[in-house]
Order: sequence, then C-alpha cells, then structure tokens
Amino acid sequence: PNAERGNGNADIRHRLVFSGIWNINYGASLGNHVLKALFRGYQLSTVTTVQSGRPLSATVGSDPNNDANSSTDRFPGVGRNTLTGPEFAQVDLRFTRDIALYKESVMLKLMFEAFNLTNRANIQTLNTSQYNFNGTTRVFTPNAAFQSVTNTFDPRILQLAAKITF
Repeated sequence: PNAERGNGNADIRHRLVFSGIWNINYGASLGNHVLKALFRGYQLSTVTTVQSGRPLSATVGSDPNNDANSSTDRFPGVGRNTLTGPEFAQVDLRFTRDIALYKESVMLKLMFEAFNLTNRANIQTLNTSQYNFNGTTRVFTPNAAFQSVTNTFDPRILQLAAKITF
C-alpha cells in the first residue's frame, strides 16, 4: 500500500497564466481624417501559459500481476507518480482591427491569430514503460525507449479571420 502513495495525477506545482489586452488606438486623437481612419481600431491580446511538468508513473510494458490491466503495472518497489514530466510553455497572440462600415453601427473586425507563437515542441506524452516483462520467462528487461517522446501538442498555427457585427 505504501507504493500507492504519491502525487496526484493533476499535481502541477507551478502554473502561470497571463492574459492581456492592449488597445492600440492612437489614431483616434489625430486631426487628419485619413491618418485617423488608418491608425485607429487596433488591438493586441495574448494568453501565455507556463507550467511545471505533471507527475508520471514508470510502468512495465506488460501485465506481470495478471490482472488484465497493464496500464497500471509498475516495476516492484517503484512508487506511483515518482517521475516528473516536461514543463509546458505556450504563447497565443491575437491582432485585430475594427473598421466601421456604416455609421459605427456595422463593424468589420479583421483578426490575425497565432497559436503557439514560439513554435515550441511541448511534449504531451512520454513512453513511461521502464521495463518490458516476458510472461513466459518471468524476466524484466530494460526498455530502450523509456522516457522517449510519443506525442506533442500542436505546432504553430496561424489563422486569419473576418467578422461583421451589426
């Protein structure tokens, strides 16, 4: 039972989420109507997330205890969630421009969005199988692919959009 004690699966020790909006509306104070129309209605916003890694359990690549559930089997003497996965960091950015189409009651919003702006390879899953188990010979052998990356979150995604509000 003591080997079942450990950090919870959702235990993230450090997490920072920053979101901000900057109205870049310097053109509203200009006297020239052409410059005023060209340099007003801009907005820059971001959502930035930085967090430490999640706890993981080193498992065995088979079912040594024959309970028909190989996803929870660990090497003898290894506790639950004794590994810490990689950290996560992502910056999402949005740049918008509002354009009045008809007497300020009909607006066109042009948007440029960048998800994972820095194109960082945030690791989603790792191979946590530390040992392979042969059920016939009852022998544990080290897994060479232990802690190798099996999946990552999305790469940089760029998106353009337009929206009409009335």
